[in-house]
Amino acid sequence: MSEARPQASAGTVLVVEDDAKTADTISLYLRHEGFRVTVAPDGVVGRHRVEAERFDLVILDRMLPGADGIEVCRHLRRHADTPVIMLTAMVDEHDRLEGFAAGVDDYVPKPFSPRELVARAHAVLRRVGVQRDRREGSLRLGVLYLAEGTREAWLGERPLGLSPTEFRLLWILAATPGRVCTRQELSERALKSGGESDLRTVDAHVKNLRRKLDPDGPPDACIETIFAVGYRLLAGAFRHA
Repeated sequence: MSEARPQASAGTVLVVEDDAKTADTISLYLRHEGFRVTVAPDGVVGRHRVEAERFDLVILDRMLPGADGIEVCRHLRRHADTPVIMLTAMVDEHDRLEGFAAGVDDYVPKPFSPRELVARAHAVLRRVGVQRDRREGSLRLGVLYLAEGTREAWLGERPLGLSPTEFRLLWILAATPGRVCTRQELSERALKSGGESDLRTVDAHVKNLRRKLDPDGPPDACIETIFAVGYRLLAGAFRHA
């Protein structure tokens, strides 16, 4: 691989990997593509880093000392909506489903090609498709625009008039469109609680949110229900007002 040339940052990546050689290889290829990389050598350090900093992407090994990858991913989801790619030698469907339920966005099986991993990193970030202005705390997805500081929400030229809870729910869903957010996650992050009654409250707020986003469309036009799991925002729903 040729020497990396200076270029604008493609984003920030946290690599949580206990094998130093693997972590070095991943970091080398990511940096060559313009990413700024931070490495955490185990799950405990990984948890601390996601609490202390905001990353554009987390690449996470499934089997880690201290705290395994699933535990780290669940911990991350309580703090942020950062996309997660999980590295794993486990190919059992149950393990993959457990990861997706915890908030994993994509899986890369071991052994893996570093070039494929970098390509998947770009693909996940493209799939998220969200433009964030960190200084203003805004989020844009197609014609949907959210301003965190003022809690304003617009769909094209139409103000949505969301309640504070509806805004928080939409922000969480829109930050990672296409990713399934569990009802428990939405309850903990938007309502700051997670009891059974609060899960039903999430359902009620999502119903109101759907009505405001698309008064005349079918219920799943913008926010899709994933049976017995939760909800996900459809990225393609906001191409036009």
